[in-house]
Amino acid sequence: ENDDVHDSSNWFKSNPNINVSISLKALKQAYVRARDNNEMDNFMIKHMNKWIQRKDAYFPVVQWKNKTLPNLEGKKCYVGIDLSSKIDITGVSAVFPLENGEYAVLSHCFMPEYGIEEKERKDRVPYRRWAKEGYITLIPGEVIDINFVFEYVKELSSKYEVLSVGLDPWNATALMVKLDNEGYEVHEVRQGFKTLSEPIKFTKELMLKNLFNHGGNPVLKWCSANAVAKYDANENVVLDKSMSVNRIDAIASTITAMVQAMLHFDSPSLDSHIDEEYSIW
Repeated sequence: ENDDVHDSSNWFKSNPNINVSISLKALKQAYVRARDNNEMDNFMIKHMNKWIQRKDAYFPVVQWKNKTLPNLEGKKCYVGIDLSSKIDITGVSAVFPLENGEYAVLSHCFMPEYGIEEKERKDRVPYRRWAKEGYITLIPGEVIDINFVFEYVKELSSKYEVLSVGLDPWNATALMVKLDNEGYEVHEVRQGFKTLSEPIKFTKELMLKNLFNHGGNPVLKWCSANAVAKYDANENVVLDKSMSVNRIDAIASTITAMVQAMLHFDSPSLDSHIDEEYSIW
């Protein structure tokens, strides 16, 4: 964490595949371009696996400590889905409330493979490398096929005890019907202050207390670092996608899952709380 990024002998620590997936010469050239064009932040994120957090970011990503996820096989979890437009990124997160007070998170994203090079240039992150590492599924073609998302949820339920699946009903009817027909307990999670403020604040508190176990997921970390909040007059909070200059899908799906997960050790359900959202909007 404190190694000198300008010393190329340190680069092997964050790039064990030097001279395999990328040559040392190419990495040095990327460094020189970044240094000379005042783009070292991008070099640090893309090549050094270090994170430069926005000053107005909501979540304290710079304080995250990497942890190894425990064995979660058979454990109870809550799934959240941030279903994107057909051409964007979709996030799916499973949140596991653990007896030691931690909340472990398995997060995975889906995106169309078409135009991936341009997307990497625009967003300045290594989507293809993350896909090889298992954090992203690149779907052939130009659009998101919800069947990939549906099958991933089924894969989760083959390994873990999925107690519920939450998602915003906007443009998600087909997926919700498929999940309901498969026997999942599906919860509509509307994107309003009343529903999301408490789980967002709860998630931030977990991070500050080092109880948010993300397993070192770089996509979740990147999305969290991008997230900007907006507030109402009562200091309720939601994540503001319009103000977040880059993707937040992985943390958005985590928050959606947290709506139910944060109540795991309590008996009340958020169903009535969520239903109330309908009556005021």
